[in-house]
Amino acid sequence: MPRLRELEQKNEQLEFYSKQRPKVVSCWIEGEKLIVQLDDEREITYSISSLIKYRVIDENIKPEQLKRYELWGGGHAVFFPDADEGIPAWIIARGLHAACRD
Repeated sequence: MPRLRELEQKNEQLEFYSKQRPKVVSCWIEGEKLIVQLDDEREITYSISSLIKYRVIDENIKPEQLKRYELWGGGHAVFFPDADEGIPAWIIARGLHAACRD
């Protein structure tokens, strides 16, 4: 039975972790900036140049290619079909300088 308890505890941890991660609700482009609204009511703005500088998106991407988007995984990622690029919500929420994972 101890194995079952371990699995239940891990499942509880995963549920807690996924509830703590913000999801993308919407995003839009204003000039050279990508603005993202999260489900925790934050609105985060990144310049396109900073996303390129930190290699989050390809250097050849133009702002107009980011106007059309799809939310993947219930908002855990944003995909831009015209650019064939995606950005995970955790990068948006935690910042470009954050460690990859906890």
